[in-house]
Amino acid sequence: MSQSRPQEYFLRMEFLPAFPVGAVDPSTLSLETRIALLARTLWEDYGRPDDCDITIWMEAERRVLRVIESASELAFGAASTSHRRLAC
Repeated sequence: MSQSRPQEYFLRMEFLPAFPVGAVDPSTLSLETRIALLARTLWEDYGRPDDCDITIWMEAERRVLRVIESASELAFGAASTSHRRLAC
């Protein structure tokens, strides 16, 4: 499944149990897996809406990339940048 197919992700996630994130070091997961796990959490937090799949996927993608960027800034001392926030 690719990032271009968030609808497929939500259809599959409807039937899968939650992934035990606490038992896994997130840095060992692929970028897509991190985004998918966060997207599922957000989707559930928003009440499993049928019409926000792409919006939720994009929000999860931004959040994951922001964490990676922040870690890089801490590691390399880069200046912080402003971030936008998207609500579903």
